[in-house]
Amino acid sequence: MRLFRAAADKGHIRATTLVGIGYLSGWGVPRDYGEAMRWARRAAENGESGATNLIGQFYQNGWGITRDYGEAVRWYRRAAESGNASGFNNVGVLYDKGLGVTQDYAESVRWYLQAAQRGNSWGMRNLGWAAEHGTGVAKDANAAVQWYRRAAALSGDPDQRAGAEDAKANLARLGQ
Repeated sequence: MRLFRAAADKGHIRATTLVGIGYLSGWGVPRDYGEAMRWARRAAENGESGATNLIGQFYQNGWGITRDYGEAVRWYRRAAESGNASGFNNVGVLYDKGLGVTQDYAESVRWYLQAAQRGNSWGMRNLGWAAEHGTGVAKDANAAVQWYRRAAALSGDPDQRAGAEDAKANLARLGQ
C-alpha cells in the first residue's frame, strides 16, 4: 500500500484508485470508507474511469454514505461515457432492477451488450440470463448458453473471474 500511496502522491492516477480500493478493502490499512471515497474522487477528478465506477458502487451499496441509486446511476453513466466496461454493466443492472431509474429490461440489455462488447464477463453473463429468462430479449436457450460460455471463457483474467465463475455455475445448472 505504501508504494501505491507514493505513486499516487506523484500523480499516478491508477495508483490513486488503488489507494482508494486499499482503504475500501482494508488492504494494508484499516478499512476507512471516508478515505476510500476521498481517494476515489481524486482519481475520478483526474479521469480514471475505474474510480468513477467505484464511486457509483459507493452510492449503490451505501459504503460509508447514504445509499442513493440515482447518484449511482449518474456515476456509472459517467464511467461508461469514459469507456469503462463495468460502468456499462452496472447501469444495466440498475435498469434491470429498477433502482434509480424506471425498470426497463430492454434498456438493461442494451447496456449489458455494450459491456459485453468491451469484454466484461458480467455483461456477458447478464445477457445469458436475459436470454435464458426472456427479460428484455426473446427467450432463447441457445443464445443464453453462448453468452454464458463467452463469459466463462474469461475465468483466467483476474478482473473477469467473478462474472466468469457465475456464468460457469449457470452452465452447470443448465447441464452444459
